Amino acid sequence: MNNRVLIFVIILVVFGAVVIIQQQKSLNQVDQMEIQAMQDVHETEVERAKQAAIEAARQAEAKAQEALQNTLEQARLAEEAARQKAEELKAKIVGLVAQAQALLDSGQFQQAIDLARTILGEDPNNLNAQSIIERATAKLAEAAQQQIQAADPAAQDVLQEAMPAVPSTPQ
Repeated sequence: MNNRVLIFVIILVVFGAVVIIQQQKSLNQVDQMEIQAMQDVHETEVERAKQAAIEAARQAEAKAQEALQNTLEQARLAEEAARQKAEELKAKIVGLVAQAQALLDSGQFQQAIDLARTILGEDPNNLNAQSIIERATAKLAEAAQQQIQAADPAAQDVLQEAMPAVPSTPQ
C-alpha cells in the first residue's frame, strides 16, 4: 500500500507540475497577448498622431497658399495702381507741355518757362519742357536785344560784349 500511496503522490505531483506548467504557459500567452495589445494600441496612437500631423500640415499648407494668393493679389493691385498713376501723370504732363507750347506760341515766354519748369519738377528728363525753356529763353533774349537796340542803337555794341551769343530759335 505504501507503494500505491507513493505512486499516487507521484502522480499527483506530476499532475500538479503539468497543471502549473499549463498555467505558466497560459500566463505567458496572456502576457504575450497583453504586450501585443499594448503594441497595437501604441501603433494606433502613433498612426493617429501621424494622421493628425498630416492634417495639420495640410491645413498649414492651405493657409500658406491662401496667404501667397493674397500677397500676389495685393502685388497685382499695387502694380495696377502704379501703372494707372503713371498713365495719369503722363497724361497730365502731355497736357502741361501742350499748354507751355501754346504759351510759347502766343509770345508769353516767361509763363511758358515757368510752366516748363513745373513740368521738369514732375519729369526731370522731359525733353519737350527743356526745349520750351531753351526756345522761350532765346525769344526773351531776342526781345530784350530788340528793345535795347530800339532804345539806343549804340547800346547794341555794349550788349554784344556783355552777353554771350544766344542761339537763334529754329523757325
